[in-house]
Amino acid sequence: MDAESAADVNHSKRIRPQVPNSAALIVLLASAALGAEAGAVLGPVVVLIRDDFRLSPGQAGLVIAMHGLLIAACAPVAGALVDRIGTKRLLTAALIAYGVFGGLGALAGSYPLLLLIRALFGLAVGVMTVAYTVGMLTLRHSSGRAAIMGYQSGIGNVGQVLWPLLAGIIGGLDIGWRGPFLLYLIALPLAAAAVWLVPDTRRDNSEPAGPVRMRAVVREAPILLWLYALIFIIAVLLYVLVAFLPQRLNQLGVSDPLAVAAFLAAATGPAAVVGMIYGRIQTRLRPHTILVLALALPALGFVLLSLAARPPLLLFGAALIGIGIGLVMPAVPTLASESVPAAALGRATSWIYALFPLGNFAAPLLLGPLAGGPSGFRAIFGVSAAISLLAGLVCFAGLRHVQFGNRNLTAAPSQDSETS
Repeated sequence: MDAESAADVNHSKRIRPQVPNSAALIVLLASAALGAEAGAVLGPVVVLIRDDFRLSPGQAGLVIAMHGLLIAACAPVAGALVDRIGTKRLLTAALIAYGVFGGLGALAGSYPLLLLIRALFGLAVGVMTVAYTVGMLTLRHSSGRAAIMGYQSGIGNVGQVLWPLLAGIIGGLDIGWRGPFLLYLIALPLAAAAVWLVPDTRRDNSEPAGPVRMRAVVREAPILLWLYALIFIIAVLLYVLVAFLPQRLNQLGVSDPLAVAAFLAAATGPAAVVGMIYGRIQTRLRPHTILVLALALPALGFVLLSLAARPPLLLFGAALIGIGIGLVMPAVPTLASESVPAAALGRATSWIYALFPLGNFAAPLLLGPLAGGPSGFRAIFGVSAAISLLAGLVCFAGLRHVQFGNRNLTAAPSQDSETS
């Protein structure tokens, strides 16, 4: 190992927590569960909100979508802050803001006020998401990171099932749609736990901070662009599944809410299982193979959704899509973390969480108009299959010889930092 590489390794060690511990990991994973809660708890009561404030369907949908747009806007800033001041203080502040602004939604007396509260809540979610992800990545290295990112993904997928169920129960009480907002208050005791248990990843002021600009990080680790494109595509595909599969089922005579939920669970269930065992998957398959599979399986799944007219085949198609999503969600942050030094983890991972809600937002704009065509939802699924297949082929051709691993991104070339 040359002197420059040794300096980079020593620098990375200095900014990582000294004593990885299971208590810190529990707090960070619990924070990840709150990330899944952010939008999921309002799904069961969005109709009640619409009726109470006399909103159009689009206005009601914005109540759920608002926080996602703010996550996209603030995540890159949050990433830079995490790299500069560490995860502990930012995570604690974000959890407090999450609980306060989330809970305040229960007191909103008007639609504009509710949107404002949801916007502030979205900022808190954006900071929290980047902070807990970097916190988990700094607790472990190599295959340990893959396992933790798998747990994070698995917990998120389980939360997508459990949080709406809990919110639906609470929303059925006398308090109505305001009840599920109170679930956000769980973040407040978690913030206290973070103060005591989450390690501080701050650097000393004398230590270099890595490239100042994101352009410098990407220039030294161009694989990040592939990973960002992949997460955007998966976000589009996930939205297509969640938004358009229930409508396709309705065409086939499957309209019972419980039955529709079972079809969506056919995707989230396998995704959760794959996430939980991703650490073992990562030790057996090359990253290139994992990424290709993560796109090939959804391609096959969407082909089934497009061509099949029998619910069991649609169920199998949803499961294939879920497996692909379960591979992507832990793979992308893990590979991003292995492509940059610890000093750039916040910036490298923050764009993952910025692009994911943007993919959700872009999906109905890109593919929604196809629903009005002669083939309807089958055309949407067919185009989604083509997108996934094309991305998989590009990934297969472009990443075959890529070696994932740490890059030398120290801040030595000050000219790069100043001009990029």
